[in-house]
Amino acid sequence: MRGTKAMDNLRKLVSETAGRAKKRWKLLLLAGEIVILLFAAFSYWRQVHSLAHYEFQEGQISQYGGEEYESCFGGTIDESHASGLYDVIPQEEMFLRKGYYQYTVTYESSSEGSFCWPHTYVTFYNVIEQSVTYLEDGVHENTERFWLNADINVALRFFYSGVGTARVTGFVLDETPVAANIRLFSVIMLLLGLNLVLGLRLRAGKRPITARSKYVFAGLVTLGLVVSYPFLLGSTPEGNDLLFHLARIEGIKDGLLSGQFPVRINPTFYDGYGYANPIYYGEALLYLPALLRLVGFRLTTCYNVFGVLVNLLTCFGSYYCFRKMFGEPVVAFASTFLYVCAPYRLADIYLRAAVGEYTAFLFLPFVAYGMFRIFTEDTSARQYRWCFWPLVLGLSGIIQSHVITGEMTGGLILVACVFLFRLTLQKKRLWAFIKTVLFTLALNAWFLVPFADFTLTEKVRITQAGEVRMIQKTGLFLPQLMGLFPGYSLITRDAQDGMASEMPLYLGLALVLGMVLCAVMLWAAGKEERGKKRQAFVFLLLGVLTAWMCTVYFPWDRISTMLPGMPWIASLVSTLQFAWRFLALSSVLAAAATGFGLLLLRRREGRGAFVTAALVLCLLTGISGMYLMYQCVFYGGSIVRSDMRHENTAHAVSGAEYELVGADYSVMTQIFEPRAYGEIQVSDYTKNGTSISLHVENGGTEGYVLLPLQAYRGYHVTSAGGEITDRHLSRGEGAVVRVDIPAGYRGRISVRYGGFWYWRVAEAVSLAVMLYLGWTVWRQKKRAVKAGEGCR
Repeated sequence: MRGTKAMDNLRKLVSETAGRAKKRWKLLLLAGEIVILLFAAFSYWRQVHSLAHYEFQEGQISQYGGEEYESCFGGTIDESHASGLYDVIPQEEMFLRKGYYQYTVTYESSSEGSFCWPHTYVTFYNVIEQSVTYLEDGVHENTERFWLNADINVALRFFYSGVGTARVTGFVLDETPVAANIRLFSVIMLLLGLNLVLGLRLRAGKRPITARSKYVFAGLVTLGLVVSYPFLLGSTPEGNDLLFHLARIEGIKDGLLSGQFPVRINPTFYDGYGYANPIYYGEALLYLPALLRLVGFRLTTCYNVFGVLVNLLTCFGSYYCFRKMFGEPVVAFASTFLYVCAPYRLADIYLRAAVGEYTAFLFLPFVAYGMFRIFTEDTSARQYRWCFWPLVLGLSGIIQSHVITGEMTGGLILVACVFLFRLTLQKKRLWAFIKTVLFTLALNAWFLVPFADFTLTEKVRITQAGEVRMIQKTGLFLPQLMGLFPGYSLITRDAQDGMASEMPLYLGLALVLGMVLCAVMLWAAGKEERGKKRQAFVFLLLGVLTAWMCTVYFPWDRISTMLPGMPWIASLVSTLQFAWRFLALSSVLAAAATGFGLLLLRRREGRGAFVTAALVLCLLTGISGMYLMYQCVFYGGSIVRSDMRHENTAHAVSGAEYELVGADYSVMTQIFEPRAYGEIQVSDYTKNGTSISLHVENGGTEGYVLLPLQAYRGYHVTSAGGEITDRHLSRGEGAVVRVDIPAGYRGRISVRYGGFWYWRVAEAVSLAVMLYLGWTVWRQKKRAVKAGEGCR
């Protein structure tokens, strides 16, 4: 008895000591993090208060023309000098630390083709990243920015074309706080990451993590990074739509800086005239790279981070859904591998740069899992009332990523519900679908209400197009579905042009063989697997259907024309643009069908047959995926961009689907100042994104001012005295914003984009539903923890 009591006391002492040590360890960790944050904050404060500033006036620049600086032309150069390179300011005058700089050159020039730029003589790799300043005739000042990736001396170098005269009259260089912002942000992110890892470690101490879970986690991270390696090379693969999506990210950043939230009119497009793509094209997930841009990261770096994150989330999200569907981790990992490495998904990322569509790939498995839960779970179980949440998550993510994929997904869900109508019409399953619709609409009301509003009322090119596009000619041939070695090409062809040199739009040999395996196992499996066979059959049937819809053999043109009295059908088909878009749905369905085939194979033929089949399929898709990425890296172009300042953002809109009918392209690409009509004088004009402020004086009868903004509905005007209101606002010539100025008016007016009051209501509804769902998840987890403690 005494020995037992002594052991109990010893255990109690050890437990108390361990508890005190753990508390002490937590306090030490917290103190260390506070010290690091304080040091980082102090370093940030010191750097932003000691930013470099160099200023050279004309008199200072002209002294660099003597023998001491033989290469310097002393600020003025003409045709008595040879064409070539000269230094305006020698490198001994400016020593700069690593960071992001802005410089302004003032000049007088008639020398066409001459330009200047900050230059360093060292040959370090990638030591300076910048764009040059052209000395244009008629322009006397220009501002540019550049990255310096080392502490080094910098000169102002000049290239003289040999024609005309150029005279540099001033040079100002300023260090910006961007590098300091990035360092502070990086420290904060590292500490958050450390806390996350430690938190998971503590949780693992309470609930041990199995070795298999660790292997799966490592495998998913490795898979996500491997399929992201073109994003990890310091530049961005140059896909078809890359500039458009870079402008979307930059536009969110610029829109937030101009006071819009959420951003409804992208101020980056059309050189500041704005573009309504955020109203028609979901951008919720692009706020992440836009926030990185606000910190100061390069635009292409933000895009690359987003691409890597999407790949990692696709790996973990897909595995979660397949694991819930199959109940077997190894089968789920195999299906995840096949899906993540699907040729069309990788072509979407690295060839098409179709950000919306490859982001939608992240959510398609949740749609598949959500449908699976609604149709297969026991309706009498208590948890069935929340079985619809994966479907809501999947549909919401797709809506916020790519509306066309949402259109296709909604149509396929309708087909599945009709095919399984007996299950669909069961009371609790039907109620689950109704709740899915209600929650999805409410959760996305902040986007769907403006989308529906503009679709029904705003006259943009995509909604006013009279011609219906026939898409059957964009379908694929059967060999393309089974491609194995995708070559590099950015070209898509119509069927009559054949397949030569076309972009690798493949379902992939591995997924095709996976569906064949599923079909064989449906035939071979016994009656004891009746439940799994039914589930596999549905996924296989839908996978084959969507694969057929990708091809030239599906009667898209007949569907468009068979009901002349219902033109909306043809319009709906036309909005798909390309038949091969259904490869996205076919990929996830084929991956799920393959998973069911592997599951049935394992149960019937044993582990050996299963491992062999899984390895063969994963090897085939892995080879195909790696070959495609290799082709992109070694044969495709790549770019590095800090911002969109020197890009043709009017060209980046591609088809200009959301441009206002009547918009004048020549005006939006050439005129960037207000145009006053009548006896109106404009002064003190400022523009920040979609917000404009100016002082006007009308010395005669009523006139008007045309502003450099596309006149989408939702702009508002105010004036200091309240004389000018929204009733003075209208659409002027060339579909730009027009403000009527009353006779005798003198004062400041402001124009900004604010949308409508019912948009604010929709935003409030979405926020309320989001908070409700978050609270519900927290409450259920809390109950689960209590139940677990009770079981102990």
